[in-house]
Amino acid sequence: GGDPPPKSYEEEIASCRSQAAATAAFCVAKRPDLETHLAWAIAAVATRAFRVNGVVQLLPLVEKMNHSPGGGRLVVTSAGELAFLAGAACAAGDEVFLNYFDGQEASTPERVLAHYGFEPGAVAEPAA
Repeated sequence: GGDPPPKSYEEEIASCRSQAAATAAFCVAKRPDLETHLAWAIAAVATRAFRVNGVVQLLPLVEKMNHSPGGGRLVVTSAGELAFLAGAACAAGDEVFLNYFDGQEASTPERVLAHYGFEPGAVAEPAA
């Protein structure tokens, strides 16, 4: 058997909602006081976190970067530090972009829309 067929957008959204609901139920059962802010926290991590060396992390400056296929990428140095390598030369004041899919497949347009909020190919390349 090969890979399972890609999920539709509706299936992606349903899967995300199901995971969030299960996480919320587990956490609120242990700490009822969390219910007020837990949905926001789950959404923040789900849409803004990066996996670096197998660890999910929030990277406040990096998460503000817009996507571009020619954008830079995140690397882990030999010292174990996270670094950003720009995809092109840039001057002071220039916006720098991040290639959200560097080292991984965008998978399907539905998955990209569900997880990143845009359609691949619908994002214009920044002017040089």
